[in-house]
Amino acid sequence: MRVSYEGMWRTVAALLFGAVSLTSTAQAEQQAQLVNASEAISALQQGGHVVYLRHSTTDRGTEDQDPVDYLNPGTQRNITPEGREGMMALGKAVRQLGIHVGKVVSSPFCRAVESSWYAFGKGELNNDLAFALGTTEVEAKRLGTSLKQMMLVPPAPGMNNIFVSHSANLKEATSVWPKEEGVAIVFKPTPTGELTYIGEIPLREWSSLAAQYAPKKKGKGATAVEESEIKTVERSVLCGPLAARPTSLTQQAQR
Repeated sequence: MRVSYEGMWRTVAALLFGAVSLTSTAQAEQQAQLVNASEAISALQQGGHVVYLRHSTTDRGTEDQDPVDYLNPGTQRNITPEGREGMMALGKAVRQLGIHVGKVVSSPFCRAVESSWYAFGKGELNNDLAFALGTTEVEAKRLGTSLKQMMLVPPAPGMNNIFVSHSANLKEATSVWPKEEGVAIVFKPTPTGELTYIGEIPLREWSSLAAQYAPKKKGKGATAVEESEIKTVERSVLCGPLAARPTSLTQQAQR
């Protein structure tokens, strides 16, 4: 059998070119994402924005039970130890960057409660931020409408409001799908009743963005924002009986 070396090398060259093209595309997308994230950081430093934060990294080997018990984390898919560390790193970066956090509203699911607490040390529970996926079409739309109404309320001057919830809820409210766990998507509420998309910040990027964009003290290398630690609280306390929860976590039952 005669081997066509010319044809073989053309095939190899095509495969190599395809691999290089895929790599270049991935790098371009990553670079665009970083530019997008830096713009979002700049917007948050000015205040007046709202952040939709999808809960942190979870144990994908478990699922929510049906029905789920909000007061029993054993019936839910929960965040991992790495997910906790990611939220703590996010909160630290937010403080370093001089981003002022106003209201923090959380889904009643434990993975959202823990995310809000480990990042910001507070959270107001609202059942209308509960996971929309798996509900009826009518209920999912209702949850999306309620979320949008909450996000349209302007934050206090210089502050940013945070909503910690799930993937499908934001899709229902704004048609934006937060694909990655822990991603923060920044919007600007407008007087005309719309939410202007500003950008998004992947969970893994917060520390590097803080190192790059945190305000500096003149003549010193330290950041201008003093660091404060968020108290570590066990899951059984954060997500257990209401009477045992920290006072900064309040329950607003909507239904």
